[in-house]
Amino acid sequence: MSKKYCYLFTEGNANMRELLGGKGANLAEMTNIGLPVPQGFTITTEACTQYYEDGRQINDEIFAEIMEYVEKMEKMQTAMQKGFKQATGAWGKDLPDICQKTLDAANQKFEDYYKSKESTTKTEG
Repeated sequence: MSKKYCYLFTEGNANMRELLGGKGANLAEMTNIGLPVPQGFTITTEACTQYYEDGRQINDEIFAEIMEYVEKMEKMQTAMQKGFKQATGAWGKDLPDICQKTLDAANQKFEDYYKSKESTTKTEG
């Protein structure tokens, strides 16, 4: 089996600092203790090391895994949007402001990511 280069925040913990880096391990730990951390993933320090060993190029294996995790994030966003619609229906009215603001902020992060991804692709192409 090949190395794992990406970890969802829910897959990591504070003891994985060497593999996930300080920020990645802390985000994983905050997720594990129930703090409101948006869904995400960390690319490992091993992937970073490999990037430099490959002459500052992301190799195909690592790129494929990153894209797999981006797809997971897309699926989570879709599920979150469906959940919002279901929650609103069950609530019988608009959700409390804090819920709406949290969902809006998460959706904005995804939109910003895709806009930056599109502009990078256009620039490279």
